[in-house]
Amino acid sequence: MNGFEKRSNLKKLAIVESAHALFLKHGWRHATIQMIAKAASVSQVTIYNHFGSKENVLHAVLKRIFETHARSFESIVYNASKGYKEKMDELYALEMNHAKALGKDLLSDIYKTKNTRIKNLLKWYEDNRYSIALDYLVREGKNEAVINQSVSNAAYKHYFYLLRHLGEVVDFKTMPTYEGLLNLFFYGLGGKT
Repeated sequence: MNGFEKRSNLKKLAIVESAHALFLKHGWRHATIQMIAKAASVSQVTIYNHFGSKENVLHAVLKRIFETHARSFESIVYNASKGYKEKMDELYALEMNHAKALGKDLLSDIYKTKNTRIKNLLKWYEDNRYSIALDYLVREGKNEAVINQSVSNAAYKHYFYLLRHLGEVVDFKTMPTYEGLLNLFFYGLGGKT
């Protein structure tokens, strides 16, 4: 990589990191290109040259967020030293922390978006990362006889699909409702206290 490419990549990284922080603080809709440029110490033109639009900046930020989250999710699921129940506790904590870290505004923006690229990014992670890990988790739970053997894998897939899409039907501004739904998804009607 030559010096120009290196500087270009550093600018892109600064833009994504600055945008990420601003999206968390203000939500995607309220963070402006001007704010991102100032925080990244670049011009607005530089942002448009690298990304073309604020939506593309959001896409880059989300790709980074989803990749980090998917890696954490998979590291829990594929950890051979832990059993199913312990993994479920850790996954519940991961999902709660993920939702809180993203904040209500950004979560709402992500899940209520009409942007096809962002919807496709969400779907790609769901189909290629989460779905595969959850299939493994269900098999493990059945092998350990801690989840219902008679429920089909297809039913479990639909169940987890609903969990992954809570954001489309829940207003994140009522975070206690979201927290309650996560508790129900992970622990059933008895919940975890």
